[in-house]
Order: sequence, then C-alpha cells, then structure tokens
Amino acid sequence: MASKITVPSGVTSSAFALNGSMYVNENAVVSDATINRGAFLYISSGGSGVGIKENGGAVSYDPEATVSFAPNTFTGTVASFSEITVHSGTTAVSTTLGPSGWLYIYSGGIADTVNVNSYGALTYIYNGGSADNVNLTSNAKLYVRNGGAAGNVSAASATVYVSNGGTVNNLTAGRFAIVHVSSGGSALGIKENGGAVGYDAEAEVSFVANTFSGAVASFSEITVHSGTTAVATTLGPSGWLYIYSGGIADTVNVNSYGALTYIYNGGSADNVKLNSNAKLYVRNGGVAGNVSAASATVYVSNGGTVNNLTAGRFAVVHVSSGGSALGIKENGGAVGYDAEAEVSFVPNTFSGAVASFSEITVHSGTTAVATTLGPSGWLYIYSGGIADTVNVN
Repeated sequence: MASKITVPSGVTSSAFALNGSMYVNENAVVSDATINRGAFLYISSGGSGVGIKENGGAVSYDPEATVSFAPNTFTGTVASFSEITVHSGTTAVSTTLGPSGWLYIYSGGIADTVNVNSYGALTYIYNGGSADNVNLTSNAKLYVRNGGAAGNVSAASATVYVSNGGTVNNLTAGRFAIVHVSSGGSALGIKENGGAVGYDAEAEVSFVANTFSGAVASFSEITVHSGTTAVATTLGPSGWLYIYSGGIADTVNVNSYGALTYIYNGGSADNVKLNSNAKLYVRNGGVAGNVSAASATVYVSNGGTVNNLTAGRFAVVHVSSGGSALGIKENGGAVGYDAEAEVSFVPNTFSGAVASFSEITVHSGTTAVATTLGPSGWLYIYSGGIADTVNVN
C-alpha cells in the first residue's frame, strides 16, 4: 500500500522521491521533491513547495500556497484510476490515460502525444497549458478551457468541449465524436468524419474539406458543414443527420424510428430513402433531391426545396407556404400543402394500396387502382386525380 505522509507546520522536508501521498500543512515546506507516477502531493494554504519535479504524479495546491516547479520531461506514463499534472516547465511525452485516468495541464505545461482511450478518462487544458497530438476514443473527454490550446486532436466515440478562450486546431471528429465550441472558443481546421460538431453563434470555427463514406448513426449524431460531403450514410434508431450551409450528403438511408435528417440553409442532400417512421425536415434554403418516403414523414418549410419526391404507402408529406416540392410522385402516401406552397406532380398509377389509420391522396396526374380503406383509412381525391375501384370496408 502506498504511504500517506503529512508534513506538519514548521517542518521542512527536502530532496526525496514521492511514491505515495503527502499533505503539506500551513508553514510547512517541501523542496526538491520528485513526484512519481501514482503519487499525490497537496500543499495547503500557507504551505510551500519549492523546486517540485513532476514525474508522472499529481500536484495540487491551495491558491494561497507558495509553489515553484523544476523543469522536467517524463515519457510513457500511464494513468488508470489516478491523476497526472503538468505545470509550468514540465513536459509530458507519450502519456496514456486508461479507465478513470485524469490529466491536468496548467499554465506553461506541455503534453506531446496523449492517448485517452477509456471510459472515464479525462484531459483538462487550462490557461496557458497546451497539448499536441491528442487521440481520444472509448468515451474519453477533452476539456479545453480559457487560454488552453490543443492541436492535432483526433476524436472517435469521444467528446471535446472548447470553452470561452480555449483553442483547438486541426481537429478530426470521427464516428460517435461530439464536439462543442462555446461562445468565445475557437476550433479551426475541423475535419468532420462521421461525428457531430456544434458551436455557439459567437464561437470561431472553420472546416477543412473532407468526404467520408459509410457512416452509421444509431443513438448518435452526424453533422455535415461547409466543405464536408457525406456519402452512403445510414441512420438507425435515434440517429440524427444535420446538413448545414455548404454541406452535402449523397445517398442517405434513414430507416428506423426516431431517425431524423435536417437540411438547413445552403445544405443539400440527394438520393434520400426514408422508411420505418423516419423524418426529413427541409428548412429555409435547404435542398433535397430524389427522395423516397414510405412509412415516413417529410416536412418542407418556407424556403425549403424538394425535387423528385416519391410518397409511398404510409408516407406523409407537408409543404408549408413558401416551400417547394416539384416532381412529386404519389404512390400510396399522403401529400398536403399550403395555398402559397409551390408543388407539382408527375403522372403515376399505383395499384392495391391499403390505408388503415392512414391517408392516401390522389392529385392531378395520379391514378389509384384497387384501393382499400380499412379502419380510419382516408382517401382524398383532388382536381385531376382518378381512383378506379375503391373498397371502403
């Protein structure tokens, strides 16, 4: 068992290596101490630590303590259920954080090559601290606080928070990654690679061009911002896809309950297939083309555009005033639109549709043959629409 030592008031302890825990009381002094892996040193208010050498352990002190650090570089340290601190003059190289391993980087501290690869593993970078080549996986977390900086960060199944005044450069957001940049924070050179990036209005962000393919989201999110192209994306249960200005999605399969796709101003998607109660929202300035919906819902808001939409059985489509849906093919689903929406239909004949607790619409150019309406099944036939053989039973 590691030792626990208390340095009482009025006592000086010097020139030693610490491998356990030490608490330095008021008016006590430690000097020239080396804090090894797994060790913990705490200096109380009024206590002093002089020439402390961090060597893979953790040093914490009260704001009213007097503390100085000796320059040191340590390499290859692994922390699991323990902490590592890196203060001014200290450099940590090739650090690995396992389960509940925590790394704290303070002003003047440097970490080069950090692997954070386990649940509960956390890295904090504070004002004046910096880290480069940070790899995050397995639900690990990185917090970059005011004045902290991180570069060349790769996150997959991990979370990155950039607070006001924090800076991250060259960040890759892989699958299941979550990145949030608060107002006043900065994240430049973001590469979206199947993860989700969100930022406040007053954050500074930029994206680098990237195309990723075959991403799958279930109980997670994918974002596609300017310069990013997502190819062959699949959304499973509670998988969400957000396409923003300049973002492109080509071939999207939205095939599970709770799966949602949002297309915002300037974003676009092509070849979108929706089923199993999935939803597509095309907002002001967003564009979707070649959309197929069955047992799914499509909402086109003011300023949104959908081209070449097939409304299959149990599909529900609504186009709001100012929205546009051109080339709609009714194939057993229901299409509704406001008076000031722009819509057009392409000729189509469908046969054998059954509606129970659902609706079927038949607009101009559409012919419904051998339609059956069961319990709470509704059929609406509009100008130019034809229904031949309808069983309402």
